[in-house]
Amino acid sequence: MWDKLITRIARALFDKKLKPKDLDKELLLKTYEELQKGAKKGYGKEWDKLNKDGDLLVTEIQNNLYLFSAAKSYQQLVEFNELLVDDDGKIRKWTDFRRKVLAVHKTYNQNYLQAEYQTARRSSQAAKQWQKFEKDSDLFPNLMYRTVGDERVRDEHDKLDGIIKPLNDKFWDTHYPPNGFRCRCSVQQTSKKATKGTPKVKIDKGFDNHVGKTGKVFNEEDHPYFAIPKKELDKLKKLKRPDDE
Repeated sequence: MWDKLITRIARALFDKKLKPKDLDKELLLKTYEELQKGAKKGYGKEWDKLNKDGDLLVTEIQNNLYLFSAAKSYQQLVEFNELLVDDDGKIRKWTDFRRKVLAVHKTYNQNYLQAEYQTARRSSQAAKQWQKFEKDSDLFPNLMYRTVGDERVRDEHDKLDGIIKPLNDKFWDTHYPPNGFRCRCSVQQTSKKATKGTPKVKIDKGFDNHVGKTGKVFNEEDHPYFAIPKKELDKLKKLKRPDDE
């Protein structure tokens, strides 16, 4: 199904019936639907109920995923469009162009999308957990950063393992997980005392954001998908989600 969609888009670009800034609604929606599946799985069964009730956090997550999907669609079309011309400045033949486009598509919609789906799932789960942490703050005023503890844990994240900070500490604004693609770190409630000092670690670009407070799964300030002309990005921000109409 993906190949059929991408081939249609490639043909439209090849025939100059589509420009990257026009986007492609089917590509945008397909990406958004996949990411929302991940978010719903992470958040749990309350997702649909809160969505109907107009829950602010769920709405912010959905808005962020939709804008992200639009920006990703834009970037794909730009990259596809650039493949129309070969290294010698000549227009490619249709079969060659289609082959090149499908190769790029696999990077975006298989490799990248898998990681993005997991990020949406994990971020949504973390956002829901934060709501519980706030409700229980009288009993558990502090939170502890935890890694999975195996050989796959990133060195930077391992430095944070066991760090304890008050729930209202600014530390969590930039270090609340996930802190990178495929990050498996978590936070747990604790009545133990806060630890002194904070190790200096480099959080992956685009992840120094607190999804539980902002509802932003993907940081608009840092993620490369959002590195598009301001005029075009402003247009994307005005797009209305079909499930919010």
